[in-house]
Amino acid sequence: MTKTISINELKVGMFIAGIAKCRGNFALKKPGFVTSQASIDALISKGVEQLHIDPNKKLPDENKAQGLEATQSQPRTRYDAPLVSVEREMEQAKALHNQARQLQKKAFRDLEKGHNLDVEAFKELGEGLMDSMFRNPQALTMMTRIRQKDEYLLEHSINVGILLGVFGRYLKLDEKVIADMVTGGLLHDIGKLRVPEEILHKPGKLMPEEFEQMKRHVLHGRDIIDENQVVLPKTTMEVIVQHHEQLSGAGYPKRLVGDEISQYGRMASIVDIFDALTGERVYKKAMLPTAALSIIRSMAPDKLDQELVNAFIRCINVYPVGTLVKLQSGRLGIVVEINEKAPTRPMLKLVYSAKFNRHINVEMYNLAQYESDKIVSAEKPEAYGLELKNYI
Repeated sequence: MTKTISINELKVGMFIAGIAKCRGNFALKKPGFVTSQASIDALISKGVEQLHIDPNKKLPDENKAQGLEATQSQPRTRYDAPLVSVEREMEQAKALHNQARQLQKKAFRDLEKGHNLDVEAFKELGEGLMDSMFRNPQALTMMTRIRQKDEYLLEHSINVGILLGVFGRYLKLDEKVIADMVTGGLLHDIGKLRVPEEILHKPGKLMPEEFEQMKRHVLHGRDIIDENQVVLPKTTMEVIVQHHEQLSGAGYPKRLVGDEISQYGRMASIVDIFDALTGERVYKKAMLPTAALSIIRSMAPDKLDQELVNAFIRCINVYPVGTLVKLQSGRLGIVVEINEKAPTRPMLKLVYSAKFNRHINVEMYNLAQYESDKIVSAEKPEAYGLELKNYI
């Protein structure tokens, strides 16, 4: 009897009976054993998402040595795994991002109907997101720049989970801690489902009493977890209940001060503010990443942790992937890959001429190779009638 598993569960030595789900037209030529990690990587690159395996079949004797050697060569942790290119990882990142959107929508519907929250599904999603982050963190970071109208709450939670994972990877935190932070990010605003719609989507400034109701979403989130009789890791709960606390004690819900806020709560606060500032809301326009980072920098060290703020800016860069920038030459390009040795000279995808106000043939442009050209500003895509999703 076969069993269906995700591509992330596939291991060397398993017997593949067939493909269950694939984004492309790839078809398995014949059933067989997985004898190397290269075979798994090839399936990932082909867009395979789910497979049918036969758990009763074992690797034949003649392949045992090869399979054992491949298993032993596997990285001990995700940190040991080699990076893949952004281009190679983008399709997987898109699929994971879409999976996250569907899970969030299902969770919202379930809670609105009084059903239980499937926390295990969020944990499983978090593991898949982590796999992608460690293969190349810039692909999923790019996906956080794709926004849909009227879906802020859903997208914001996904983005915070992703950015927390990328941030944790940059700081080289333990994998288990990162996984717990990602889960916390995905669930951090779940309590907003209990905030009245007229307050949650009010186009104008909230009245003091309305803001008090809005602030309760943190405790609502904690209550939802408790009502589902789920025991989440301490790190996950710190992200959920501390992401609005500030070092000065001016945050909420407990007005924690300084060291009363954990490292993970401090990280969540930085990430939450950044994504909120760069997201479109009913009462405000989206802010450029460069402007958002400037505001975050101004909030340290009084409200935000100075060391962590500096690390976050280095992590995502002054011009994060997905940012539209204008060059001295007058062309506009989307940052698609950061050059770690020269952060202000990234790889760009050129899409538009601001000089002639027209679209141009899309081409890759490694700014590090052209000293005569440089970034002069970050730009809003809508100012030029551009949609990032058409180029990513």
